[in-house]
Amino acid sequence: MKKYLPVVAKPLIKLPVINSDCTFIHSDCTFFYHTCRIHTCRIKTILPCLSCLILLIFSTYTLLSASSLQEISTHETQINKKPANETPVHKSPLNTKEKHILILNSYHPQYEWTKNITSGIMEEFRNSQSSVRLHFDYMDTRRNRTPEYKELLSQILEEKYKNKSFELIISTDNNALDYLLANRDIYYSTKHEKPIPIVFCGINNFSDKMIAGQSEITGIAEIPSIYETMQIARKLHPAMEQFVVVGSTRTLSSRLNLEMIKTTVSNFTDEIAFVYYIDEHVENLKNLLGQLHSHDVVLLSGILYDSIGNPLDFTERTRFIRKYSPSPIYSFWTHCMGNGIVGGKLVSDVMQGKMAAETAIKILNGETPETIPIIGKEANTWQFDYVELERFGIDQTLIPSGSKIINKPPSFYARYKNLLWGFLVILLEGIIIILLILNIIKRKETQKSLAANEKRFRRLVDHSSDSIYLSDGTGKIIDVNSVAIETTGFSREIMVKSYVWDIDPNYNEESFRQFWKNKPENSSVLIETTHRHKSGKEIPVEINALKFSEQGQIYYYSMARDISDRKKSELELERTLAATTEGIWWWNFAEDKMRFSERYYTMLGYEPDEFTASFENWKKLLHPDDYENALAVAEEYLKTKPDEYENEFRLKTKSGSYRWIHTKGRVVERDNFGNASLMIGNHEDVTEKKDAIEKLRLNEERLSLALQGANDGLWDWNMETNEVFYSPRWKEMLGYDDHEIVNHFSEWERLILPEGREMAWKSLNEYLEGKRENFTCEFRMRHKNGTFVDILSRAFAIRRDTDNQPVRVIGTHVDITERKMMEKRLQHSQKMEAIGNLAGGIAHDFNNLLFPIMGMSELLLEDLPPESQEYENAREILNAASRGKELVKQILAFSRQSDHQSMPVRIQDILKEVLKLMRSSIPSNIEIVENIDDQCGKVNADPTQIHQIIMNLITNACHSMETSTGKLSIELEESSSGHSLPDKNSSFISNKIGYLPSDKSSHVLSGHNNHFQSDQSSNKELTLLQPARYAILSVSDTGCGITTECMERIFDPYFTTKPQGKGTGLGLSMVYGIVKKYEGDVKVVSAPDKGTTVEVYLPLIKEQLEEPVSTVASDHPAGNENVLIVDDDESILNLETMMLKRLGYNVKGYLNCVDALELFRSTPHDFDLVISDMTMPCITGDMFAAEIRKIRSDIPIVICTGFSERMDEDKAKSMGINGFLMKPISVANLAKVVRSALS
Repeated sequence: MKKYLPVVAKPLIKLPVINSDCTFIHSDCTFFYHTCRIHTCRIKTILPCLSCLILLIFSTYTLLSASSLQEISTHETQINKKPANETPVHKSPLNTKEKHILILNSYHPQYEWTKNITSGIMEEFRNSQSSVRLHFDYMDTRRNRTPEYKELLSQILEEKYKNKSFELIISTDNNALDYLLANRDIYYSTKHEKPIPIVFCGINNFSDKMIAGQSEITGIAEIPSIYETMQIARKLHPAMEQFVVVGSTRTLSSRLNLEMIKTTVSNFTDEIAFVYYIDEHVENLKNLLGQLHSHDVVLLSGILYDSIGNPLDFTERTRFIRKYSPSPIYSFWTHCMGNGIVGGKLVSDVMQGKMAAETAIKILNGETPETIPIIGKEANTWQFDYVELERFGIDQTLIPSGSKIINKPPSFYARYKNLLWGFLVILLEGIIIILLILNIIKRKETQKSLAANEKRFRRLVDHSSDSIYLSDGTGKIIDVNSVAIETTGFSREIMVKSYVWDIDPNYNEESFRQFWKNKPENSSVLIETTHRHKSGKEIPVEINALKFSEQGQIYYYSMARDISDRKKSELELERTLAATTEGIWWWNFAEDKMRFSERYYTMLGYEPDEFTASFENWKKLLHPDDYENALAVAEEYLKTKPDEYENEFRLKTKSGSYRWIHTKGRVVERDNFGNASLMIGNHEDVTEKKDAIEKLRLNEERLSLALQGANDGLWDWNMETNEVFYSPRWKEMLGYDDHEIVNHFSEWERLILPEGREMAWKSLNEYLEGKRENFTCEFRMRHKNGTFVDILSRAFAIRRDTDNQPVRVIGTHVDITERKMMEKRLQHSQKMEAIGNLAGGIAHDFNNLLFPIMGMSELLLEDLPPESQEYENAREILNAASRGKELVKQILAFSRQSDHQSMPVRIQDILKEVLKLMRSSIPSNIEIVENIDDQCGKVNADPTQIHQIIMNLITNACHSMETSTGKLSIELEESSSGHSLPDKNSSFISNKIGYLPSDKSSHVLSGHNNHFQSDQSSNKELTLLQPARYAILSVSDTGCGITTECMERIFDPYFTTKPQGKGTGLGLSMVYGIVKKYEGDVKVVSAPDKGTTVEVYLPLIKEQLEEPVSTVASDHPAGNENVLIVDDDESILNLETMMLKRLGYNVKGYLNCVDALELFRSTPHDFDLVISDMTMPCITGDMFAAEIRKIRSDIPIVICTGFSERMDEDKAKSMGINGFLMKPISVANLAKVVRSALS
């Protein structure tokens, strides 16, 4: 028979014995198994015998069945068993002395209330494992209420217990407690000479007065939870309308219950009614209950009586109400449960008994009754009847958590729990058996596989090219392969009896132990050493060794490779590399050793082997600026060790200087695991090469910076290969990216204008032939956007030394477009400055001439009767002089020497004046058509600038028609901003003018943001003007029109298509600037060979301001002060004197400022005001004013001038001059300024 391990575990469940020779575990069977040490592969069975498995399954089922029967039997016993007079609850093995307890019940044992209380008492004592003996006695006072019975009962009890001693008495209900309190001397503890402790329960109407003066007494009072029960009823029946209280007043407890209900009513303030059916006859009560509804709630508060006056018990009274009432019923005692009440927080008879027993146990354990508080409602529990909850559709989630629910149908699991567990146990045991069988089969297969693997491993080891050794923790060799035997020459028998140091002369027992002492397990080491051959020869080997443990034993697995050939190669390599100019380094990763060649040291100025070859010493030589980067490259390589390594850095020489080193390395050997074991690399001194590269880089950088600073484009022409190069900047200045222009001559010829190309070739050929000292040429090239760029090209030729023939030409392009524009602006500025100077002189003289004319005509108008012809003649003279005055303003505005002042202006008046002025200069071949709205409103603008706009537009229109006959159309109308451009499908641009037919070639341009669009585009309003009323000035011609390319630039300053001398390119730019200043807009419609229309939009002023009407002299401000006048023009002096005298002033006039100054110096306080001309022969007006102020600082001064660059109104104010007058001067203006200065 096979031997099995002994059973070490005792069964947790003692099962029935089948026969005397067989128990749960067979003597030769166990679940335990044992495996041998590794590699022995001896396995024992883990399967029990078949008879034990059958017994196990049968016994389990029997046990579960027996447990189920026992549970059923226990439950029946608890229900049907009557408590005996003496019941030993539990006998503790630690304390054999039992404590006797008397349970004195007020009622008979069959009474449901009493039976449940005693049941709770017994259960609590049983659970507490106390060693007590319970004595039960029943007074039966419910069925026997006569005084005679009570007297007889008292005598019986006294005789029965006079010689018995109890540790404690538990009384149930009021009668038993009353008896005990009345006969306390009978139940007295003789041992302690004090009353026996009493624990009462089920006491109705309890108050402290009931036990006043008593000691050693406590208990549980029966206090119904009336308020809580009514509250839950209100919550579970939200639609209820009234509480119906059913009860009687025949007993004290019933009356007290009714009083507590009525007291609780005050807590319900909502609209809930209370109805009381108290002491109703049973037949009348039937009718009353039948009239109730489901939304009423019945409260059973006391005892009910039958038709002959006998009280109904709990079951009968509850069933009676449920039978005749459709309403839900609530009560306050658990003995009503199961007979028709829904539930509530109920006085529990079982809990009364349990808590009484719990209190008794505390007293038996040493607590005094006085320290234990009397319990009241705490003994009540939430209970509900599942049948009633379902009957009235009550949401069970609303009941308090932890409530007890009776009559709830058991779940499937609860009903079949034992059967289910029995089935699961049997199923689990079957699965275990199947798994055990599968495990046995798998182990058998594993055993066969291990044997096959062992054969394959032995074959693999024996055919390895390396020697393999297996030694134990002491260094004794326990196994080797055939290669190890061949390499050393020793037999296997000798090898397995030897130690490692027997074949490795570099180790002994102590050094071997120290070498492996701190090496971690399962990590390999790579070392170089020598093995001893049988002949005594030493063989260099490289060993890859592994330390591991098996079943607590240390082993060493080593693979040794013969490296004799490699050592010989390394020696030859060292000799070969000693003669090289580069430094060589070796790094043996297995041993973490490095070697440097002689040249490695000498290239840095060191003697060979002057310092140790190591990674740390290499780091010490690194330049501080290169340290971080060089080390990062090296460490990144060391993480994975690929085949190749490359780095560049500076190393410190012995003299302290640094040399640039470029290093390359390569892995030349890897171990059996693919790890790099040897790497060889070189150091190349690249200092000179780096210096040369750096110099070249600096030169290139300087050249690049020079070209960038000059902003020049570079071109390079190889005349021998005819190849050409254009730099990116060369292409950029023409608007192209580098890839958009190929490096070919044809690109330059394509982009340069024809006349410039011929001139450039001519100049270049003359330079190359030696006819010119240098090549410098200006020409224009086409930009990518269609415009033209002015280019200044310079070049120099590289010639051959032999024949001085050019072989290469290098040149630059400079964009001089801006310079050209600046030159034009400068020329224009100089021209305008000359015109301005001329205009200023003309203005001064002309204003001086106009002043007497205007002044005398004004004086004549005052003297002549308005109805006379002479009056009209004088008015015409005044009007002519006024136009002359405005003409002077226009001349000054043209020369930009006057300030522009906005005022309400009628464009139609200026338009007519310009047409009248220009009609003689417009060629006779041009027909003029006018359509001017005389009712057009005024605009707020400078009249001179409006004059300029009209002049420029008419001039441009005339220039476009000078080679042929044409029609000039001028229109002025008033419109809102809704005025739109002509529809592209209409035949004419305007039904009033009608000279520009619209076709697909016409274009529209709005001055607002220079918005251009072709006529094929959407015909939407181009202008972005704000909604308002506008004056629209339209000038149309039938001339040559404007091309698409020019249309986009017509508002650009200095852009013109006219030949030299014909125009400045400022006309439309000036128009656009003026119009935008007045928040207007300009729109242009044009088509080649069809003509052009320009529309100017100017906003109308909201209020029409009346122009000041000339008044007679009497209406002007007058005075009688003394005035000194100085002017070198006699006519002007006389006129001013006349004007001031007519205004009432006393005047003295002088032509010579020196005489006037002498007069003022002699009598400075004879004058109230000084009026001086600005331009005089001896002294200027401002200098004269300064001299006057030196004599008298408070004298008011007014300066007059025809025109002066030195003086204007602002300058006069800054000098403290009180008034400034611009000639020609009107009487009104003179009167106003003089009066203002004097004030």
